[in-house]
Amino acid sequence: MQNTCPGAGLRRTYDRPSLDKIAFSTLLMGLIVGVQPVGVKLSPGLQPAAVVFTLDGKPVARSIASPWQADVDFGPSLRPVEIRAEAIDASGARIAGVSRLVNLPASAARLDILLERSALGAPSAARLVATSVRKETPLRLTLTLDGKPLAVSPDGRATLPALDLSQAHVLSGVAEFAKDAVARADIAIGGGIADESGSRLTALAVRVASDAEPTVESLRNRLRHDKQGLQVVAVEKPPATVLLVRDPNSARANGLLGRNTAGTGVRLDPEDRVGLVWPLSHEEQIGAQQTELLESTPYFTGKEGGLLWVLTRVSRPQRSTPPYRYADAIAVAAVEAYRSGSRRAVVLAASYGDDASQLNPGQVRGYLATLGVPLHVWSFGPKESAWGDPEPLTSFVGYQRAATALKKDLDKQRIVWLAGEWIPGTIELAPGNDNLTLVR
Repeated sequence: MQNTCPGAGLRRTYDRPSLDKIAFSTLLMGLIVGVQPVGVKLSPGLQPAAVVFTLDGKPVARSIASPWQADVDFGPSLRPVEIRAEAIDASGARIAGVSRLVNLPASAARLDILLERSALGAPSAARLVATSVRKETPLRLTLTLDGKPLAVSPDGRATLPALDLSQAHVLSGVAEFAKDAVARADIAIGGGIADESGSRLTALAVRVASDAEPTVESLRNRLRHDKQGLQVVAVEKPPATVLLVRDPNSARANGLLGRNTAGTGVRLDPEDRVGLVWPLSHEEQIGAQQTELLESTPYFTGKEGGLLWVLTRVSRPQRSTPPYRYADAIAVAAVEAYRSGSRRAVVLAASYGDDASQLNPGQVRGYLATLGVPLHVWSFGPKESAWGDPEPLTSFVGYQRAATALKKDLDKQRIVWLAGEWIPGTIELAPGNDNLTLVR
């Protein structure tokens, strides 16, 4: 996992005719706030009068000569934005442009799902195409159709069963790489979605408040962006993903909770995944640029020991010393939880102390609300006002109370798959008689 980086509600766009003319030379990875240098590279034959940089359509900077770089102020708030660079001539006419979404999940690896079709045009197979800036080959490729696993050949191809294309179906692929990088892609086919290769999807988390389960039909015309109705493709209750942010050493957690309790207490569902994001970073070469990555563990399920076992027994192998970067780690964990496409939560479980983060708690809380990722705050020590009123983990009873609240939160969540790519925080839910709410 890494610290990753259009405007509200914009779909992802690609400026195909000018891809070979202009490209960002700045990696634009990470969680970006404040003033940052941003540059572009132009093809040799392109000689603009200037390059104009915009954020969410508003001009913010201009460069009039090579190396075509400017300082761009992304503002004090951590929020998803679209940055665009446009090369213009002396009259101000656009010659070429390129755009990028930042502060939304983006990783050093990417996965695409390509569809193969029969002579009659029906989808007959899917091929997973995984790429990595580290030039790695994925260790594992998996693909599901409507939540059911499909057999994937070594070259990433899976045969599809006969489908009723009057109904929408969700294909979800995952590529796992050697350095804990995970790439995911979700597309919809059928159900009136006409895109040749399928429609990219957004996983919107909602909470149920009654026994009435939401359905595609019950949500029709209820989810909107800017008064525009959004197409609901499917509603699921997939396994949950929980990201813990905790001190790199488990000694304190184990001393308080681990004695004679490992394997007992509140347990998540067997297929739910728990991972740790350590609140410290290291420098790493990603592609042609040096970037700073926060460290993390692989995921664990109930088969490996469960939530309490991860909390009290898993430590970072190398020793480390505070101050740690709790706020930055929570933001990175939120990105990973959102990218999982599953029911999700981030848990801060720490004794706090000084925080060396570049971000502050207010920025991070707002960012989690935008992504639709809930935050649970647990403490092994005194209460920390910056993160609200934490649940004390000074006894096993305290853990039981905190874990019960986490499990209830996850149990009430459902994932609504929306056609297209949307920022969850910009989506509105029209009132209904089911007391459904959006996860914020």
